[in-house]
Amino acid sequence: MRQERGIHLDLRELQMSAPSTVKEEDLLDFIRELDFEDILQYVQIPRHPFRPWGASRLPTDGMEAEPNEEGACRKEFESIFELLSGKGVRKILRLIVDDDDTCAHQDEVTEGLSKFEIEEFQWRKLDISSMVLRHGVPQVRTLHLLSSGNHSVLRDWSSTDGLNNHSLVRVGCLNTCLVCALASSIMSWLTHESVD
Repeated sequence: MRQERGIHLDLRELQMSAPSTVKEEDLLDFIRELDFEDILQYVQIPRHPFRPWGASRLPTDGMEAEPNEEGACRKEFESIFELLSGKGVRKILRLIVDDDDTCAHQDEVTEGLSKFEIEEFQWRKLDISSMVLRHGVPQVRTLHLLSSGNHSVLRDWSSTDGLNNHSLVRVGCLNTCLVCALASSIMSWLTHESVD
């Protein structure tokens, strides 16, 4: 008898039902046991899926990695995406990832998403560059971006080589959630730009 195939992966569900800390290898073994359709409605990964829901911040939250010069140090979500790809998933309608602002995932993890067609991208990490988005989610239709208000990132997003030049946002819209206010030029671009 054929095993039922999943249409989503929500690691919050596992995290909420786990009585104690879930080790990374246990989580990966759990995913290995699942079968998925080739198109997933959504994938949601919480900030630290390897410990119980609601647990306070631990000293090992950065997986004892040292941030590099860009402040990025984590890579453990990469193995989750490798497993999904190995199981035949080719398209994710909505990807939601809560990254850790103290020690965020390396850009290479985001760029490695190019093996999937992703329609809606919501990686909760500050100031993702347009180049990383172009490489990681070239076919995305809806973006949710977080900004620290860093002017160089805002200029990157609004430049002719930035989000405006991507095959990004071919259809749909660009949603921007901000920690700080956007420069008026960005707001102007977001409200007046229409993409067919």
